[in-house]
Amino acid sequence: SQAKLYVTPSSSSALLVVAGLKPLGPDQTYEFWLMRGGQAKPEGIFNVDEHGNGRLLVQSTEPIGNFDQVGITIEKAGGAQIPTLSQLVFAGSIRQ
Repeated sequence: SQAKLYVTPSSSSALLVVAGLKPLGPDQTYEFWLMRGGQAKPEGIFNVDEHGNGRLLVQSTEPIGNFDQVGITIEKAGGAQIPTLSQLVFAGSIRQ
């Protein structure tokens, strides 16, 4: 699986593009997180098509460059306020 975040660090908007994730049932969703200092902030939910491809337009309340990591988890439909770390499917650093 692959995830890429396209962003200008000073911007509060970004485009997340994923490939190769498993399609989920209607009772689950993928959730994207921005992380800083061990704290995770939910930034949107998304699903993937039958090929495992998906996109999410991220609209944060602060510049993306203020965060140091990102993550994607599988959550119950509707998302969560705290990530289910046992369902972490991707984590990575924000490289500037």
